Amino acid sequence: MNNNEIPKPIPKPEQEPKGHPRTSMAELSPTHTEQAPEWLAKYADEPEIPKVNEEECEKKVAELESLMTAFEVTHPIAELYAITDLAVKDAPNHPIRHPAKLALGPIVAAWIFVKERTNISPERLAELKVRYLHLTRAVGMIEAKTSKVDHDR
Repeated sequence: MNNNEIPKPIPKPEQEPKGHPRTSMAELSPTHTEQAPEWLAKYADEPEIPKVNEEECEKKVAELESLMTAFEVTHPIAELYAITDLAVKDAPNHPIRHPAKLALGPIVAAWIFVKERTNISPERLAELKVRYLHLTRAVGMIEAKTSKVDHDR
């Protein structure tokens, strides 16, 4: 790390998500190195979240695919991408975007499960990620200051 880089913040132990890879000692700044022994002692015995078995894995992937297909059939993807100006205060009343945003909730949850808890091949995961990003980007994120819908994140 050079002098112009800001060290990435390390979450307080009570904020650290459980079951995620931990930062190695080599990645810590000098300030964080002092805190590392306490954190390592606290989380040394924390078990990793296990992957699901192959049958459950296939079931979860099929569930994700089913949710994405239902979204594609129900919500007009091209029209969602066409929404470029929308104030945050108007978003809950938008007749196309708001129902689509609500429908994304289960898809996001299923995606996170498949990504973190299954052992599907990297190629299959990449295929699902492309489809997932296509749908989430269709809804986009509203930039509060500009009232523009960002379809690139």
